Amino acid sequence: IAATALAAICLSSVLTGLSSVAIGKLGLGKFALLFPAPVTSGFLGAIGFVILRSSLQTSSGVEFHQFYPVSTEDFCQTSSLEQVGLQVATVLFIRMGPVILEFFFPGNSGVQKLGGVICQLLPLFLFHVVIRLFGITMESLTDAGWVYPKESSGGLLDHLSRYSIYDVDVGALLGTLPEMPPLILMAILCTATGALTVSDRFPRGPDGDPAPMEALNFDKELTTVGVSSVLLGLTGGTLTFHTFTSIQLRLDGGTHRIG
Repeated sequence: IAATALAAICLSSVLTGLSSVAIGKLGLGKFALLFPAPVTSGFLGAIGFVILRSSLQTSSGVEFHQFYPVSTEDFCQTSSLEQVGLQVATVLFIRMGPVILEFFFPGNSGVQKLGGVICQLLPLFLFHVVIRLFGITMESLTDAGWVYPKESSGGLLDHLSRYSIYDVDVGALLGTLPEMPPLILMAILCTATGALTVSDRFPRGPDGDPAPMEALNFDKELTTVGVSSVLLGLTGGTLTFHTFTSIQLRLDGGTHRIG
């Protein structure tokens, strides 16, 4: 069952990637502009709401019902609030870090290009530095609920060699194909509308400015994301939905993007 499920995930990633590349190469990405700005903003806001709820549930270790913790008492425990606080601090650092760097290094091209990436990677680096300085083991953090349990010690090679292609139930795998078109369509819509809203590159200019803003190149965006999805699918796979944005490095809080 596990081998078939992994094969289905890989297949969906590859098919989504190929479809995304095809749409990009055919020049159909421009149709994303048919979505009004309030629709795309609301779409991304709804996704953000779900992500926020999931992140609070994950960081606190307390089950949520809709947007509220099932046990307020457990959520307000010191350990739970410490983990939630660390998560909030990390998000604020990632969001405000590039602005602070730009304040101290105005006009620095290196800060403008790499400041966002540095602020995304630095919290993880500092986390490991701190636990090493204080002699904290990953096992103790796992027991306290701060990190996920270590599933395997084999790394990527173990993941790729754990199952054989002969373990896959081909009939069950082919049976998932009719259910994949809606998933592929939703993933492509997520790429287009998410990229448009995050970058705010609508084809319009500020009030009183006769020069409109440069519209986002959706075809290039879809092609880049599609190639990444195909590579992910061929090397173990990940279900390609709105996690497309994690494939690309977003700078300055998401206003500049590198494929």
